Amino acid sequence: MNAEFERKMETIVIRVLDDRNVITDLEKLGLQKKAKDDFMAAITKPQGIVILTGPTGSGKSTTLIAALHAVLDPSLNVLTVEDPVEYLIKGARQLKIGPKMNFDQALRSILRHDPDIVMLGKCGTERLRK
Repeated sequence: MNAEFERKMETIVIRVLDDRNVITDLEKLGLQKKAKDDFMAAITKPQGIVILTGPTGSGKSTTLIAALHAVLDPSLNVLTVEDPVEYLIKGARQLKIGPKMNFDQALRSILRHDPDIVMLGKCGTERLRK
């Protein structure tokens, strides 16, 4: 076997997030009118669920941040559960998933706070399996 392939290779990926440049205005996301209208109708309903999916770098987190900013109101109890917390959101309580709190524990905990809006971020299926 070639000596090059006998060595164990390690890699690292670093993602630099600048919360000073995050888009917080849905108008600036570039959604077509119908898509924007439908999305606004979904996020402003008094109850329900909105699910965003897509590959890495497709704008899921940016869209969620803009959506939260569109509906944030001081009278609303907004909680986020993220792994990791990517952007600080004024007006929301943000929980970071880690060794001392998994998604199950976080969900049980936040539901006791009677939230009006809950955002789950980076909820991989490997974390949901038992």
